[in-house]
Amino acid sequence: METPLTTAVLFLYALCAVMIVGLAVLFALKIRNSSADKKARLCQEKYRDYFVYLQAHGEEEKRLKVPHGEVTKSEKQIMQKKLFELMELFTGIHRQKLIWLCEDLGLVELDRKRLKGAWKWTRVDAAYNLGMMRSKEALPDLLQLLEKSSYDPSIFIIARSIARCARDTGDLRELVLFLVRYKKNFHELIVDILSDSQIDTEPLFASFLREENTDLVKIGLIGFLAQSQSQPGIESALYQAHRI
Repeated sequence: METPLTTAVLFLYALCAVMIVGLAVLFALKIRNSSADKKARLCQEKYRDYFVYLQAHGEEEKRLKVPHGEVTKSEKQIMQKKLFELMELFTGIHRQKLIWLCEDLGLVELDRKRLKGAWKWTRVDAAYNLGMMRSKEALPDLLQLLEKSSYDPSIFIIARSIARCARDTGDLRELVLFLVRYKKNFHELIVDILSDSQIDTEPLFASFLREENTDLVKIGLIGFLAQSQSQPGIESALYQAHRI
């Protein structure tokens, strides 16, 4: 028969075991992060001149050259983060050349394979990367991933990637129709996601104003109002679209 003292001792043993396991996990994570940081530093040092080349010759080269020699998978993934940083700095043809470089390095194909991974957050991370690389080829895979995903914040990461990879307004419309099925009040967020697309969204918002679905009408109105702050004369387009 267990006494209160025995129960307390067993509880302390269990607590100590949990603490030891927790410390072991933290130690393992620290070692892993330290190793990853070391690899990143070595990779950046190895390709330092190459990164300078990417920044200096983005406007001159017809298509940016891949690094000389064999680039390992881990080096490609480290380089990918640097390329994303450069994409945030540059626009126009310079950014487009960086996107082409991601294709030439095999990064698009690598993340398309990761979309089919067993772990959810591996798939979400791959979706984010494909969105950064504006991969139109990956769009069907991204739409399929969104359709299979359960409702949680990760769907907005996937949705933003779809907007970035969209080929035309039809793709954006399909994205919006999927999101409004949730019947949630995030119309402003949907408009913000659509703003990441390189496609002109004005015709899409105009078409939403003629829908019977009130969610689509709200998205159309919010989209036009958001554009009116940056594009003079959009109010007349809103008036005409509403009358049709």
